[in-house]
Amino acid sequence: MAGDRLTISEAAARWQFSDASHFTRQFRHRYGTTPREFARQRRP
Repeated sequence: MAGDRLTISEAAARWQFSDASHFTRQFRHRYGTTPREFARQRRP
């Protein structure tokens, strides 16, 4: 983990996705952005 943030692979594993690619596709479908873009928008 980078500081207190999860990597995309760690988040995918935490939510029991088979791989980070599947997690990213589902995240984009649900939220309209990738996990990386979402995190960048919320960095202080």
